Formats: sequence, structure tokens, C-alpha cells
Amino acid sequence: MQIVESNREQKLESLISCLTCKNKKIKCDRALQSCGYCSKRGIQCFYSNKSKGGDQLYYRLSFSKNSPKPKPAQERDKRGSRAIQNLQFRMCYNTDIPDILYKGIFLPGNGPESTIDSFMSPIIPHSGEKMQTHLLLMLTTQIIQRDNNVTHDISDFLSKLKLGIYGGRLKFNIRIGSEWIRELFDQDLESNCIQCYFNSFHPMVPYISKYKYYTNIENLNPTLRSVIKYVGYTFYYKQHPELLKYLKNCALIELKRSMFKSNLGNCQALFIFSYHMLFQGLAKQSLAYFKQACLMASILGIHNNLSSLDEVSRQERYFIRFISYTQDSHLSSTLGAQSHYLYMAPKWIPLNPLYQTNPYSSDRSEMIRAECLCITVQCFARWIIPSSNLMIKYSQLTYSRNIPLSTENTKIPVQILETLYKESHINALDLYIKLSEKYNQPEELNTIRKNIIMNRGLYYELNLILNSQFSPGIDEQTGQLNRSTLKAIKIADSLYKISTENIPECLPMIYHYLSVISLFYIKLILNLNLPQLQQELKSKLVEVYKLFRAYQSQYNLPEDIVEVVETISRHYNIKLQ
Repeated sequence: MQIVESNREQKLESLISCLTCKNKKIKCDRALQSCGYCSKRGIQCFYSNKSKGGDQLYYRLSFSKNSPKPKPAQERDKRGSRAIQNLQFRMCYNTDIPDILYKGIFLPGNGPESTIDSFMSPIIPHSGEKMQTHLLLMLTTQIIQRDNNVTHDISDFLSKLKLGIYGGRLKFNIRIGSEWIRELFDQDLESNCIQCYFNSFHPMVPYISKYKYYTNIENLNPTLRSVIKYVGYTFYYKQHPELLKYLKNCALIELKRSMFKSNLGNCQALFIFSYHMLFQGLAKQSLAYFKQACLMASILGIHNNLSSLDEVSRQERYFIRFISYTQDSHLSSTLGAQSHYLYMAPKWIPLNPLYQTNPYSSDRSEMIRAECLCITVQCFARWIIPSSNLMIKYSQLTYSRNIPLSTENTKIPVQILETLYKESHINALDLYIKLSEKYNQPEELNTIRKNIIMNRGLYYELNLILNSQFSPGIDEQTGQLNRSTLKAIKIADSLYKISTENIPECLPMIYHYLSVISLFYIKLILNLNLPQLQQELKSKLVEVYKLFRAYQSQYNLPEDIVEVVETISRHYNIKLQ
């Protein structure tokens, strides 16, 4: 009986063939310490300690150099699927930014034993305060705290904002009309939509390879074609509201048909549609499409480097990998929810700009646009997104550990995040300067300038989040505004200058910037008792409101945030005209 049990234990211990039997493609008898084949021939029997998946491609935020090497523990659940546990990875760019930033940094209220590595601790719900990462929600809440009577007037907007709905349109009442039906059957409609898509949306969200799209346009996935047509039409200069609803409805029908059909085209369509909804302010609604796209990407092995594929397909998969992690961080920041990829960052792989160009185009600016696009993806993947994930984790940490949210407690973390964002911006500018040495024609330099403006706008917005956590204050010693308030005012002025550029590629972000600036100026007007400064802020608010209205009427943008600004201004007797 003991012999039978010992043999059974040996068979349970060895669940894989030894390396020799695997290479010879023969059946291993699974007897430890050595199998029958190896023992008969006097060969040393050993088992490989290398995982079947190959090199590890994903890294989790960790700032300790002495942290253990990645050891993913995988086990099969009852249905046979793999569940990844004990995820302990390193941060992908810990060699790109000086390590001195992460030494000796302690979290407030927890003593020296709680270093910045404790960002990785599990999140436990608590009823404490939370550092806000949703800028619009933070500013609206701060305005309401001054006078709760205004809450009733904007309660619908505030409740939607908490759910991630901002500027969204959910109604599908389509009225039949000869004008939009005639436009629907126009032969140039689809080509114009594709052009608008690649000129306005694709530079921000390059989920597809432009080269592969145009070389394979006849065999294009119907779901992807429908989504691109709808997204491209949203950037039309003069769009018909009924035709916009019709195209969106067609895209939704195609997405529902292919929701559970895993192929690359359907995966890209889901990612594109969900990110477009996020830009429209429908973050909560876009989450389901994003989750399904992530499942498809996992099934298709987007996270793996497949050497058997051609170079075009590999490059397209790299773009999907990097942009999906960017979108994941964006959704987590907007909704305050847990990240789908658990705040991991993909290992950087160089991108080839050739595969983001149209091979049949004679436009000389194709290559410079592709170069700028690759730089943008690189900046997000290597620096901006890991830093933003760190900010989100700290926000959750202040909530879970009930850390008092005060200027003193958040001083050091805010300084760290500001330094990280500054490093990210400097690295981006360095890449664009090197690119300007290669492309020095006026049109090419103008393209580089637009991309620098986009990067700078994001840099300002992230810093505005860090410097707007508290009500504006006055330094008791000097009698002037404190450092964070002065810095936030300068950032808001810079964002307004960027908004006046009227860059079509930045339209969703410009609309967001104007929303933020309007609420920020109202917040300052209500909280600062400095007559001269209040007068300056009111004049700035009038200028922002005029530009806001101009963009809204010109590009048919949602009116909800404009109405909220009008309602709050009317409640506090602030004139906008």
C-alpha cells in the first residue's frame, strides 16, 4: 500500500515531460527523479525552468531595485482557463527616469516603513477623502461645496458626471428627411469620412495600420468599416444630426453582430468605438465595449510577440497593445475604477512609421505625420501612462487608508508627480527637436508644432489636476496667492492659448480644456476676495465662454457643459457677455 501511494505521489509531482523526451518527441514515463528513457541511456534527466510563454512583456509599477524577479503563478480553474496570480512586476521605465526621485519618499501618516512601494498594496474600500483625478468632477464639487443651493440646478449633470457621462448623446430618435438621405447616398461620403478619420481621430488613437488599411481596403472587415465611417463623420465640418444618429446606429448593429466573433478587425472596431465614446464623454457606456475588446485582444495574443507574422501585422499589434493600455489608464482616471490591466505597463518596442502611411498617396507630409504619431505613442507608453497610473494609485491609497487629504500630506507626492510629468514632457520635446532636424521644411515644422501643442496641453492638464485639489488660498506671510493657486492660474491661461489654436486633431481635448477652464475660473471668482483679481478673472471667463460657444456652434458639440456654466454663473450673478 505504501509503495502504491509513493508511486502515485511521484506521478502527481511530474506533470510535464522532461526536456530530452520533449525534444525527441517521445512519450515520457513521468517517473522522477529520472525517466526510463534517460536512465537506460545514462542521460541526465532535467526539466526546463523556462515558461512556455517566453519573455515577460508586461511590467507592474514598482520602484524598488531589490524587488524579486517576475514570478507569475498560473493555475487552472474549474473550467480550464488560466488565472494569473501573484503579479509582481517591475516598472518599465525605471531606468529612464533618475532613481533618486523614488528614494526616501514616505507616505503621510504611516511612518518611515511605508515607502512609495506601498502604492502597490491592495485597495480596501474606506469612507475617507480621496485625491481626485477627474478634473471636471473635482471642480464642479468644489463649486457646489460653497453653496449647496446650486446643486438642485445642476443635479442631473453632476449625477451623470459621477457615472462618467459628460457631453454625451444617448437618444436615437431619427427623423426621415430628404437632405440627410441624399447625403447618405452620396458617392463621396465614405471616402470623406475615411479622410476625416485619418486626419482627426487616427493621430490620437492609432488602433489600425494605415498602410495595411489602404493595401487591404477591398477586403476590409465590415464592422471596422462601419465604425470608421461613423467616427470619421463626427469630425465633419457641417454634419447632419440625423445622419450622425443613423451612422452610429449602423455601427452599433455591426458591433452587436460581431461582439463574440474574435478576429482582429472586430477587436479594432470595438477599441475604436469605445475610445470615441470616451472622447464624447460616455465613459461608463464605453467600458463594456472596451472590456470585450480586451478579451478579444487576449484571445488573439496581442500581448505576445509573434515572430511568425509579417512585419506589417506585428507593427499593427504593437500599436494596439500600447494604445489599449493608454485607454485603460484614461478610463481608470475618469471613472475612478480599477484598471483592467492592473496598472501594468507594456515593455517598449520601437515602432516603424512606414506602416502608418498611405502607400498610394503623393502627399509629402505622410511620413512626418507618421513619425509624429510614433513619437506620441512612445511618450504615452514609456512615460505619461506609468506616471498617470502612479497618480491614480495614490488617489486610491488616500481613500483606502483614510489619509487626511491636506496640502501638507500631499506635498511630497505632488512634487514627485510634477517631476515625473516634467521629465515626460522634456523627453517628448527632445524627440520632437531631433525630428525637426530631419524635417525642416515649413509645412513639416508646422506638423511638428501641432503635435508639440497636443503634448503640452496634456502636460498642463495633468499639472492642473495636481494643483487644484484644494480651494485657492492666500499666503498669510506675503498676503499673495499661494504657490499652487498661482501655478494653477498660469496653467489655465496656457490651456486657453492652446484652445485658440483651432487644431481639428485636438477638437475633443480642446472642448474638454474649455470646460475645465470655465469651471476653474468660476471657482476662483467665488473663493477669492481680491476685487482686482476677480475682475480679471471675470473678463477671462467671458473670453472663454465666447470661444466655447463658437466651437459648439461650429462643430455641433454637446451643450450640456455650456448650460451648466450658464446656470452656475446665473446663480452667482456672474455676467458672461
